[in-house]
Order: sequence, then structure tokens, then C-alpha cells
Amino acid sequence: FDIDLKSLDVHDPKPNFEGVIEAAKKAGAEAMVVVGNPLIGQYERQIFQLAIKNRLPTLTEDRRRVVAGGLISYGAKLSELYRVAARYVDGILKGAKPAEMLVEQPTVFEIFLNLKTAKQLGVEIPRRVLLRANELIE
Repeated sequence: FDIDLKSLDVHDPKPNFEGVIEAAKKAGAEAMVVVGNPLIGQYERQIFQLAIKNRLPTLTEDRRRVVAGGLISYGAKLSELYRVAARYVDGILKGAKPAEMLVEQPTVFEIFLNLKTAKQLGVEIPRRVLLRANELIE
């Protein structure tokens, strides 16, 4: 794939997401990856509405953002990550040295799709992706 990634930095207390997303679209953006953080969480519905308005499909890391209007998420299953974190905490509380603990990589991943967003964008989701999705949100 020939993908050119650009970061859309937004730092203002009253962010101008509309201006940033419109500028990205004018610059040739064909999709957006929306990575979670406190600022994004506060404005996620607005961001996804603007992405739809500008016909930009969005990829994110968890189901919550697909429910908020994102197109698709792909990421590690959160409940598995919490289990791994609990094992680390348990080990540390039992005297294990964190620097000597093995790093565990996620092994279970999930896909969530928002069919309403796909329809609004005019995006046809391939059948093989629909079949692999953990949940189709309408």
C-alpha cells in the first residue's frame, strides 16, 4: 500500500475540528484514523459527523467510537487487555519485579462496523469483512 499519513494536530481549548477536517479533505485526505484521548472523547460525535459530512471514512480502535459514528474499529479485545493488566498487578503485589515480567502481546482482536455510517458515506463493506466483524452496529 502507498499510504501517506498526516497528523491533524488540535490543541486549542475550543478546537476547530470543522476547519481541520475540511483542510485535510482539501489536501487530499481519503480517510481518517481517530485515536482516542480525552480531547477526542469529549468531541467524538462531532468529529464523526464532520468526517461523514466530508465523506471521510474513519478507523478507530474500539467499539465505543463506532457507536458514536465511526465507520470501523479494529483493536485488541479490551476485556483481554484488562485480564493481562490484572495478572501484572497480581504478580507485582506478590513480589515480582516489573522489569523481569514477560511482556504479553494482545492475541484477541475485534472488528466493529457501523452500517449506518457506511451507508451515509456510500461505502460498500465487502462481505468477507462483514462476516469477520464481531458486531454490526446499525
